[in-house]
Amino acid sequence: MYFYPGQRDSLSAQLDLTVTKAESEQLARALQEEQYFELSQENKKASSRYKQEIGEKESTITRVSKIVTVPSVIVELYNVYFKFKKIHLYLLIQFLGGKS
Repeated sequence: MYFYPGQRDSLSAQLDLTVTKAESEQLARALQEEQYFELSQENKKASSRYKQEIGEKESTITRVSKIVTVPSVIVELYNVYFKFKKIHLYLLIQFLGGKS
C-alpha cells in the first residue's frame, strides 16, 4: 500500500489518539462499575437496616397496643403506615436496581 508523504504520520497519530481515547473510556467504565457495585452494597446494607428498624417498630407497636388501651383504629393506622413504608422501600430498591 502506498502512502503520500505525511499521510503515514497522520494515520499513526490518529490511531494513537483513538487507542488513548479507548483506554480512557475503558478506565472510566471500570471506575463506574466499581462505584455501582459499592453503591449497590451500601443500598443492600441500608435496606437491611431499614427493614430491621421497621420490624422493631412494628414489634413495639404490637407490645404497646397490648399493654395500653389504644383505640383499635389508631393501631390499624400505624399498621397501614408501616405496610406502606415496606411497599415504598420495596419500590425504591427496585428503582435503584437492587433487584435480587
